[in-house]
Amino acid sequence: MVSCVLDTHFEDYNSKQSKNHSSNKNMKIIILLIFLSSSVTTNGQVSSSKGLLASIYSMEIAKRHAKVFLLNNVLNGSENGSSFKMGGLVSASAGGLSTLSYVCSVENKKGILLGFYGNRITESGLPYVSYGFKNLDESEALELLTELKSIIEQNKKTLKRSMDNHIAYVHKDVRFVAFSSGVSIDIYVTWNGFTSRWKFSELKSSLEHYNKFLLNN
Repeated sequence: MVSCVLDTHFEDYNSKQSKNHSSNKNMKIIILLIFLSSSVTTNGQVSSSKGLLASIYSMEIAKRHAKVFLLNNVLNGSENGSSFKMGGLVSASAGGLSTLSYVCSVENKKGILLGFYGNRITESGLPYVSYGFKNLDESEALELLTELKSIIEQNKKTLKRSMDNHIAYVHKDVRFVAFSSGVSIDIYVTWNGFTSRWKFSELKSSLEHYNKFLLNN
């Protein structure tokens, strides 16, 4: 884990035969769109939802993909069934970082999923929403959230002094850059090609929610 203070700016698409041909063509297009809109691909820690109308963030879709990711990448499952519990999705504004707590007593697994969101364009020009999930087990989640919260609190004065001041923090393959927006302290979180925005207040809410979730489970 590495942290440092930066003093820099972060800156940031009419014949019957003809009718039959047209009908068949339209049918092919409809089938293609249905296929694209229902396509969910998982590559490591990323799920993607594609389609002409899939470029808008949806909390419900994000939570559904989180469940699929959890089942495919975190839990082992059992022939007798493995019950697990998911906490509520602690979500920022559309496109911001979200967190989701989970526990599976049968497999003795607890942790948090960091949920990322981004707009993408296919090679054929179709827009789609890409959802990515980074799993943190119980101890790693507590360590990351607690330490990041502490580092930002220690450097609040530096951040508030100028909007040009930033705090950089690295945890394995996840990078955080905290800065003042003039109204609040915000954080850019970068991982696996995603960059999501997170408010410091949302970080604290996620940590508080996770601690309560652990106590009750």
